[in-house]
Amino acid sequence: RRATDSRSITAHARQRTKGSREPRHSAAPSTAALTSGTKGATMPATGDAVNVKVALRCRPLSKKELSEGDRSIFTKDGNVARLQDPDGRQNGGNPIEFGFDHVYDADSTQLQVYEDVGKPVVDAAFAGFNTTVFAYGQTGSGKSWSMTGSSGENRGLIPRINAEIFARIEASSEEKLYLVQCSYFEIYNEIVY
Repeated sequence: RRATDSRSITAHARQRTKGSREPRHSAAPSTAALTSGTKGATMPATGDAVNVKVALRCRPLSKKELSEGDRSIFTKDGNVARLQDPDGRQNGGNPIEFGFDHVYDADSTQLQVYEDVGKPVVDAAFAGFNTTVFAYGQTGSGKSWSMTGSSGENRGLIPRINAEIFARIEASSEEKLYLVQCSYFEIYNEIVY
């Protein structure tokens, strides 16, 4: 069964000084992606300009998976994700490694993901850039949890980013006109909802 389920929030914040018609900065894209279960590539050297950042978050095993005796084959070391064949038959018994900008395991918190992925997107939006957070992965991989979460400390990226955007607008001491546009959509079985 092939299923594509993705959620996206796009926040465009264009800062204008009072009476001005042009954005203060060019609208070059700045994108962060939160992915579940996709392979990574070698990361650029520290300090290189990067418009796309990729983070991997592996959810904990579900109660059903645990009751069926499943066990995780995922470990992390910094920003490297490792997959280890439990029987040691693949890859000569060595783990397969993938590099990402950020890697989160089952013990990661919603706040940690927001600080690493969401806050830089908000910072870029307030610097005059269009920004996007995009979650990708198979059904049940944890995209909705990472993006929306629940309440309190378990809020996901969408409510945290929205709260930060409007808190910054409210706290702004300069006379500016802000245009905030957000879009949220889901693609499931190649149908956009």
